[in-house]
Amino acid sequence: MPEQEPKDNVIRPDSFQGPTRGTASGDGNGTDGMTDRLSRIESTCEGLKTAIEGIRHTQNLIIAVIAIGFGLFVAIAGYTLTKIDALPEDFLRMNAALSGAITAAKQQQPPQVVVVPAPQPPPPQSK
Repeated sequence: MPEQEPKDNVIRPDSFQGPTRGTASGDGNGTDGMTDRLSRIESTCEGLKTAIEGIRHTQNLIIAVIAIGFGLFVAIAGYTLTKIDALPEDFLRMNAALSGAITAAKQQQPPQVVVVPAPQPPPPQSK
């Protein structure tokens, strides 16, 4: 019974028969052309790997900057909202102080005017 070829498109090492004669340049055994093509594919793959690593690095930096910016936004918004929440308390304290001062000013007796006669020159002494 003959061996069946795998149904997927993967070339298995045990089923690979190598290039046919005369398909590649060189001395006829086909290894030079395949080596050149393989080296070009490998160098292209290395370039792609480097590019992908660069993209990942850039993506990580962008995500970090966005996260730091969002954190700063949340911190500033929290600080601002805390200050806004404290405003009614400040207004209440200021209102209480002003109303206390106005009430105290109204409860005071009006100043009494005391009329003091002007000093009279002493009468002349007789000698």
